[in-house]
Amino acid sequence: MISIFLFVIHIKQEKERSFVKVRRYLAYSLLIDSITYFISAVFISMGVGCFILKKFIVPAAFYFQMYLMTFALIELMFSQDVTERKKQLMPLPVLILSVLYLVGYIAYSGNNFSIVSYTAFLETTVAHTLSTILAYVIAAEMIFCMFWLVKTSVGYKKGVGNYFSGSQAIGGSRLPYIIHGFIAYVFFQVLGNFASNRTVDVILISLATLTVFVLTLIILNKKTTYVEMSPAFEEDLNEFDDTPSEEMIEKAACQLTPEITDAEKAENQDIVNVSADEGNDGKDLQISIDKCRIENLIHAWAVRPEKPYLAEGLTLAKVADEIGINPRSLSGFLNDIYEMNFNAWINNLRIEEVKRLIDAGTGKSMTDLAVMAGFTDLSAMSRIFKRITGITPSMYRSDSQKDTRIQA
Repeated sequence: MISIFLFVIHIKQEKERSFVKVRRYLAYSLLIDSITYFISAVFISMGVGCFILKKFIVPAAFYFQMYLMTFALIELMFSQDVTERKKQLMPLPVLILSVLYLVGYIAYSGNNFSIVSYTAFLETTVAHTLSTILAYVIAAEMIFCMFWLVKTSVGYKKGVGNYFSGSQAIGGSRLPYIIHGFIAYVFFQVLGNFASNRTVDVILISLATLTVFVLTLIILNKKTTYVEMSPAFEEDLNEFDDTPSEEMIEKAACQLTPEITDAEKAENQDIVNVSADEGNDGKDLQISIDKCRIENLIHAWAVRPEKPYLAEGLTLAKVADEIGINPRSLSGFLNDIYEMNFNAWINNLRIEEVKRLIDAGTGKSMTDLAVMAGFTDLSAMSRIFKRITGITPSMYRSDSQKDTRIQA
């Protein structure tokens, strides 16, 4: 029923339309699982047992279900590494083996299709050979699937960290944990294929099926997260872009840090004007001649009196717009020069604010300080504080108070 629902459900919002591939992969996977479960139940009710299905049919069905679930997860995490050609070539070996197996059975049975004839066919050399090859192919492709999923999850977390901050970055980075459910499903299926006891067999089949249904429901529930995370993967934000925006050309001259002298400001203004007049759409202006100019703009934003880095829901695009540069330039600069992603940079600024508040002796509780510094809660602030400074906020406050007493 769920697979039918996934086929007919209508996607209304434009941003959700890219979720269609994920939904279709899940629908086909559930359909295969339902058919396999039904056939197994019929065989068990007839007292035949599932052992004859485990020779080839169940492993082949498991492979195609694993293939579909893998690419549903890969699509969910916006991977660009796996091309359509790879998706088409990957199941080809199992398809060929399945066709050979079917032809072999038809030739052996002489169109006399029955459980008896199929059971006899299982003892032939052809059936044994094809079943063995299938097992090796599935094992090899299972390793490739796990490799792709791990690689995709790493790239996904990097993309989220490069674009989002705070609770959005934390929430978005949890999406790859769905892979754990997928691993559980594979585990139950593999064990079920080796189970010889009927009761154990039924339990493992039920657990595998239940895992697939729960995993499907969790993925469908992540549609909102998928849409929210999509801006982070609309373009490559990891490389430095030296093409300035019009706003950047303007702000390179007027938003320099307070420490820059008037003479330097005039020199920068001349450089900007000359570069803009030279044409080439500003390409000769390498982020206002060099990366030092973009650092001036970033610093000017970070030291604003209103402390914009404390605001909720900061994204790379929003901050880049406030600074006056394009998102790719900001992301590339942070990764190349500061050697941290956007989320880590915002967290560093917020932790510095926490340290400033503690040193100022405000007397606020740690929970209040976390909220004042833009964190969602105390646990998030404490975890990030320790990761950056090496000590907890309480230890830092204690050391700060000791230094204050010594100075007094």
